[in-house]
Amino acid sequence: PFLPEDEQLLDAYVDSRRTGAMDYLTYHPNPHEGREALIRELDLNPEARIYGLFTNIAWDAAIVFRDIAFRNMAEWVLESIRYFAGRDDIQLVIRCHPAEVKREIETLQKVADLVRERFDPLPSNIRLVPAESDVSTYTLSEIVDAGIVYTTKVGLEFACRGVPVVVVGEPFYRGKGFTHDPTTPGEYFHLLETLPKGERMTPELTARAKKYAHYYFYRRHLELDYLRPYTQFNPSTGYTLKSLEQLLPGRDPNLDLNCEGILTGKEILKPAG
Repeated sequence: PFLPEDEQLLDAYVDSRRTGAMDYLTYHPNPHEGREALIRELDLNPEARIYGLFTNIAWDAAIVFRDIAFRNMAEWVLESIRYFAGRDDIQLVIRCHPAEVKREIETLQKVADLVRERFDPLPSNIRLVPAESDVSTYTLSEIVDAGIVYTTKVGLEFACRGVPVVVVGEPFYRGKGFTHDPTTPGEYFHLLETLPKGERMTPELTARAKKYAHYYFYRRHLELDYLRPYTQFNPSTGYTLKSLEQLLPGRDPNLDLNCEGILTGKEILKPAG
């Protein structure tokens, strides 16, 4: 069951992702927002189709997920630019993942460096938003006709907002029935040819995305109250236990679910409702 209160809870969380207010870490405490302001800032033509390409951190994409349509994320980014370079009728905004520079350890392999090394200058219909920028990824979702992702979780959040999403790698939400999932470069470029301008996902597909997102965020994730959370300013997770009795069976349902799953192999999943 996906109850109205479940949807309200999820909608509040997805909306909070703009600033990270409900998360342990935020990349944009003061995001550049406002649809018209961002269109002016990026010098976009709102009358033409606009696609947004949202990258991962390079090492994260290489280690955690499986490549599908392309050999790796870098190939996908560069081949996408080559495709859009030949299409003056459509625009592309490349949003580099802010975690490249906005975490305590800065990544050495940045997408913006890769792009500038191969394309200088960029084609006139392509905009590059570097990791350092405070341009709001979520306001971009209101501007673009579709979001193109490799494996970043933002694709699931976009789908919950009704934004069509093209998934090129293999994140956990691929193949769940609410994203476009090309398996070859040919399928990928064909999708870019055929996606219409201005259309959002149907209410049925958006509801399917929300159901899956609620399952993922609120049933697969189990909060333990006695863990001190990781933060950008306090990277060492610790415990706030006052007594070992807090760990006994029956004291914390979420801990019990974890232990049962580890000991018996049962799926670790919070009950619905």
